[in-house]
Amino acid sequence: MDAKAGPASHFRLGEFTLDPQDERVWGPAGHVKLGNKAFQVLLRLVEQDGGLVTKDELFSSVWDGMAVSESALTSAVKELRRALGDDPKNPRYIESVYGRGYRLVAQAVVESEPARPKVSAAHPGSSDRSEPQSYPPLLHVPALRHDSAQGGSWLDEVIREEILHALSRFSDFRLVSGSVAENTDDAAQPTGKRDYRLEIRLFRGVGPLGVFARLVRMENGEIIWSDRAQVDPEQPEADIEKLVRVIVSAVLPRLTDDLTRHLPAIPTDAYGRYLQNTKAMRTASGLEAMQEVARRWEELIESHPGFARAYAPLILLLNTDFGYSGLGSTTTDHRGRAAELARRAVLIDPTEPFLHTVMAWCYLWAGEAAQASEHLRQAYDLNPYHRKRLLQIGTGWMFIGDLDRAVELLDKCESLTPFITEAPHEEAGLLHLLLGEYDKAEDCLRRVARPTISSELYRVLAASAAGASQTATLARKLHAMVAARWCGDTPPDRERFIAWALFHHPFQQQDRRDWVTDQLQEIADLVD
Repeated sequence: MDAKAGPASHFRLGEFTLDPQDERVWGPAGHVKLGNKAFQVLLRLVEQDGGLVTKDELFSSVWDGMAVSESALTSAVKELRRALGDDPKNPRYIESVYGRGYRLVAQAVVESEPARPKVSAAHPGSSDRSEPQSYPPLLHVPALRHDSAQGGSWLDEVIREEILHALSRFSDFRLVSGSVAENTDDAAQPTGKRDYRLEIRLFRGVGPLGVFARLVRMENGEIIWSDRAQVDPEQPEADIEKLVRVIVSAVLPRLTDDLTRHLPAIPTDAYGRYLQNTKAMRTASGLEAMQEVARRWEELIESHPGFARAYAPLILLLNTDFGYSGLGSTTTDHRGRAAELARRAVLIDPTEPFLHTVMAWCYLWAGEAAQASEHLRQAYDLNPYHRKRLLQIGTGWMFIGDLDRAVELLDKCESLTPFITEAPHEEAGLLHLLLGEYDKAEDCLRRVARPTISSELYRVLAASAAGASQTATLARKLHAMVAARWCGDTPPDRERFIAWALFHHPFQQQDRRDWVTDQLQEIADLVD
């Protein structure tokens, strides 16, 4: 790299271009989403031209000597690797020097007038980039607003960076950040139909710092969510973590619900069709309706094979009797098709945690626990703030048999659950069942607002194991649910039902499978 590169220079790094002035990175698919701290770390590594950059140097330059934990740096490096598609075990861009710092592996080349990749309106993964608005919604986080002329402090910077760090883990929207030094309305903000703004205002008083947040639809200024919190300036860590989780747990579902409400009757772009299919998948009832939804996902993938987010919902349907709408309808061919789709999708977008989650479950159903574990870990590392993913990952660890990890993830999930109606009672019931805490399992499972085949299965297993008097009643209820949804002329006999239960509940430990089989045999005796 030319050490005399001027301030107007850009840097070419493999297939990526860095724009220091605009603080942006461009890749083959266009703009790469990066937080400010992650970008500054990358810039320091590039400027060092392959030399070691120590942790102390990074803390001094990127964080201006601010007292932050080492996890702030490791999180920024993880974000960089995720954005660049870099593997820490076989790095192409960033190498860790154990205990000391990091260095750049790839050569950075100075470009005075680079050919910036042309950004299409289409989603980066779309096969047809001429479509209008074929992209996720945009979430703009402007500068923090302050209640006085004194402006902000180091604590404001920390709050902002923590919020941006958490939001940057989501691929469900495009994150755009204004400078923290600004304190204006930023008239240049985007105002498209899929554009939103997260406003954060701080109020200082004698005691705690007041924080007010609201999510605004930029097209018409409609406020679709707001909340407030307090941060103790003397001991801010716990309050900031709670604030971040409140914002993260609210922004995505509210934004998605608002987008879905404003969908045109017949969306023409890939992302609009994705939202429409997602809505249909939530509301469809019966096997034929769910198979129709699967067909629509197949059509979307066929027309846009690079649109990675369309794969995971189809994989779920193929693996789960089409959302358990027609029990017994999933075959080994469906499972093979799902696994092939998952492998293809992970290659298209290795940074999407949902794809790693469904890939892990494909391995679970194939009885390959080691590969499943790798993808569960990857999914969590990519986004530890997504409630639904935490539930899927935690349940995966339960079937593998790592109950300590499952306990940890369910605890984190509860901190991201804003409403009691969304409490993970089914997953908690399964966890207590596997821990041998049958009374606690029963207590959780009877709280499930909309009982599922799985929740009723776990409930009758807990009752049977505890020798509860209601076991026969629960067994008959489960039998009736299975008979009503079974795909065939007659309900399954006990052997077929037990085979089905193990086919869809992939316990990886043989002693656990044997225990479930024995319990189901006893339960079947009560129904016969």
